[in-house]
Amino acid sequence: MKISIELIPNHNNDILVKNFLTKHWSSVNIVSRGKIIDASLISRIVIKDKNNNIIGLNTFLIDKKNNTCEGISINAVKQGKGIGTKMMKLFEKTAKKSGVKKIW
Repeated sequence: MKISIELIPNHNNDILVKNFLTKHWSSVNIVSRGKIIDASLISRIVIKDKNNNIIGLNTFLIDKKNNTCEGISINAVKQGKGIGTKMMKLFEKTAKKSGVKKIW
């Protein structure tokens, strides 16, 4: 399966991501630790198939002040293809590269 992987920084407004979140989470807003987060406006890893359809999405927040990285959402549309594994490895690598001490 031919795929593309993109690491996208904060505040990159993308209609495909908004539509994906709305379809799989019923909203772009996700509640985490008592705060409402617009997951379409935070850092994310997007995996697309050869037709440019999103087949995997991992959203996360890097908090440099508290030296943490928090995973907010993860979806792999096609199971058993290694999509979730690829996203989690890139998530961990990105968090470590940013210098955070705690990933959750």
